[in-house]
Amino acid sequence: MSRADTRKQEKAVQAALRRGGLPPERDFALLFAHTSNLRRILGQGSNAARAQDAARHHLDALNRSLRQQAGAFSLECTKGCSYCCHNMVTASAPEIFLLARHFRKAAPAHLQKALEKLRAADEAGRDLDPRQRYLAHIGCGLLDENGLCTAYEARPNVCRTMVSASVAACRASFDGEPAQIPVPKPYGALRTAYSYTLLAALRAEGLDDRLYELNQALRTALETENAERRWLSGEDIFAGIQHERIDADCQPEAVLFLSVLAAGAEDGPLPANPWITR
Repeated sequence: MSRADTRKQEKAVQAALRRGGLPPERDFALLFAHTSNLRRILGQGSNAARAQDAARHHLDALNRSLRQQAGAFSLECTKGCSYCCHNMVTASAPEIFLLARHFRKAAPAHLQKALEKLRAADEAGRDLDPRQRYLAHIGCGLLDENGLCTAYEARPNVCRTMVSASVAACRASFDGEPAQIPVPKPYGALRTAYSYTLLAALRAEGLDDRLYELNQALRTALETENAERRWLSGEDIFAGIQHERIDADCQPEAVLFLSVLAAGAEDGPLPANPWITR
């Protein structure tokens, strides 16, 4: 392929991302391009807000993907329905910093109220495992008294892709009954695609790629002076917070997939893998 053809193809891929985000089906050209875009933002060393900027770019793309699914499924999620908001939620550091920016832009009284709710949710659930927290009906610290998210526009990937085709199943699960929540497959596929592209970009840039329990992590980000700048410099500001991380010993295939995304984002040779060759 000539250089001109390559540039033309790259422009077409970027245009597709700007138009509709990532599709639920695995499209490596788009996955590589999105990962590359995130790496470019995270690599802007002079930008002290580059983590939250990467999260904003990332979630805007996810929004475009979700709009492509609008009307395709009969979802029963409604405003104020918050059963799923009693699960333990984890988010990446860039998503945490984006949430922190959301609250720091608010009036001081609103920020203080948000911190009080986060502290209460953190202290109520910190010593419980995810199942115990859910059964104890410990709500997310971002919920208001009407079951509405106080940071809806800045909420992380997992919150945007957690949907249900049956509120009855959600209610039954919330009440402790055995129930399978019917989540249409495209939403789960998008959650995975967006999670892995961001994690691949973070790992490739040598940044912390753990997923942190939301209440304590956001509380820490808001209570820590220059939190994002310190995190970008390598300081472990989230030390001790419950977290998840893709580990080579437990999830070798997932680690390989992250390596493929990172290599493809740089247009480099791909490690041997079962998904794509070039």
